[in-house]
Amino acid sequence: MNKEKNSFSEDPETHSPSQNIFPKDALSETDKESGNEDPTEGVEETNSEVDEKTALLKKIEAQKTEIEDYKNRYYHALADMENFRKRSVREKESLRKFGPINLVEALLPAFDNLQLGLSTAQQHHEAQSITQGFALVADQLKSTLNQNGIKEINPVSEAFNPNLHECVSHQSHETIEEGKVISVIRSGYLMHDRLVRPASVIVSSGAVQQTASEQENQSCDAEDNIAHNKRINR
Repeated sequence: MNKEKNSFSEDPETHSPSQNIFPKDALSETDKESGNEDPTEGVEETNSEVDEKTALLKKIEAQKTEIEDYKNRYYHALADMENFRKRSVREKESLRKFGPINLVEALLPAFDNLQLGLSTAQQHHEAQSITQGFALVADQLKSTLNQNGIKEINPVSEAFNPNLHECVSHQSHETIEEGKVISVIRSGYLMHDRLVRPASVIVSSGAVQQTASEQENQSCDAEDNIAHNKRINR
């Protein structure tokens, strides 16, 4: 017993209770095996993953916005192309219908002169054969104009239309109502639905309005005529 006590007391430093009897490597290995790792490492890894996800979501949203922008541009381009196609069709149709309108407008004065010459020549019977030949030419020219959608405006006894007619003057008329055409000075022409030249017309202002004195004079004249006829019959 004393020997054992002496052996412990011989080297007190080697068995000091304050000194760790387990090596540091052994402790670290034990911690790792038991799963007691440093908690700050997991927090850092979690924050990094959140940052990556946030950046990825922002990138996805930016790409969605860019895709919507490209889609809108595509739809606008399609609409512009469709409008351009329709406009081209309309312009082509308008050119086909109204392309020669300037030529027709330039030829109308010559056609007017031809018709005036024919109406004058018809009063001379000695030139009847020549007149008939030119009348055939005028009819052929008029038929050609009609085949190309050009129609004559000759509104005698029709109501005055400021969109198609040009009033040269007003005249009173006993039988034609006020506002209607008495005569046509120069014929007008339509090309399809477009006015080439308005018709120059004289418009009726209605019957002459007589004053009371004029009506009284007319009644007195009528009575005198009746009395005169009675005296003659006697």
